[in-house]
Amino acid sequence: MGEERRTHNIDVLVCHKGTWGMLEVDGEPYHRLAAKDHKRDRLFKQGGLWLIERFPADECYENARIVVGEFMRILEAVSR
Repeated sequence: MGEERRTHNIDVLVCHKGTWGMLEVDGEPYHRLAAKDHKRDRLFKQGGLWLIERFPADECYENARIVVGEFMRILEAVSR
């Protein structure tokens, strides 16, 4: 058989004042294993993307504005 194809899609990627941040939506059915998520996060960090924040899917769908606001406050704080 051939090589296994791996993709590492980002849910939301934002650049604010030159600092990149990644907002990940965690929940069924796509994010089942925390260890896999952490391994994936390390790959992004090795590539220079240090801010990775995870939010539960239900919270993202029910309170999207609040989640995005919280994420942006964190990104603002680290981009100073």
